[in-house]
Amino acid sequence: MITVFLVIYIIIFLLDYFLLKKFKILMINEYDYLIARFKLKENEKDRKKSKIICSLLNALIISLVSTFIIYIKWSLYLKFPLAFVLLVILIYSIYGLYGAILRSKQNGKKSKRNSSKGKTKTSKK
Repeated sequence: MITVFLVIYIIIFLLDYFLLKKFKILMINEYDYLIARFKLKENEKDRKKSKIICSLLNALIISLVSTFIIYIKWSLYLKFPLAFVLLVILIYSIYGLYGAILRSKQNGKKSKRNSSKGKTKTSKK
């Protein structure tokens, strides 16, 4: 079961990441969703790093759902709706966690900047 998961994960990641790179896709919908939902500030450096992370997350979601569906002994008519529900739940929960992490990192950077601006040198007399 683990080997099936790893094989699917690696294949999906390589396809997703290298297709983005090959066609030089700069805009990815997942990052735009995170910016809008969590009110993040857009940064080119974060966008480039998010391409890799979004590819990893997409591969994780697809491989989890497909591995789970492969090992269920149900009819095909029951597997498809279950796969769809699992896919939607995992997308919203995993990208919600990633967006919360990005927001906390941006808020952490803001508070560090603000605290360093508030420090002033005192002169000795």
